[in-house]
Amino acid sequence: MVHAPQIEIVQGNTAPDIEITIQRNGNVVDIGSGSTVDLILSLDGDIVNAGHQSCTVTSASTGVITYTPVTGDFSATGDYLGDVLITYNGGRIEICREQLEVNVRAKLV
Repeated sequence: MVHAPQIEIVQGNTAPDIEITIQRNGNVVDIGSGSTVDLILSLDGDIVNAGHQSCTVTSASTGVITYTPVTGDFSATGDYLGDVLITYNGGRIEICREQLEVNVRAKLV
């Protein structure tokens, strides 16, 4: 499970960072030392952030990660989906069952 507040942003935004808490069965996931986490974003089935999916592990023991959007991540309006992919120390991989949802509205200027 991915726990993040309802994410609603404006087209083209690269701030603020997106903070996510990873949970399984209602409990936070201890990501563990040496693990890496990626956020894979898609819009209408197309990956929009290829090449820059890495997240910062803010707190491994409490499953908190942070993703910093870059130019191009949210360049179009619509409903984006995000898979959180954990690569544990040792190489085992887990993609969280619940997807992150981001709604992007059009900017006025």
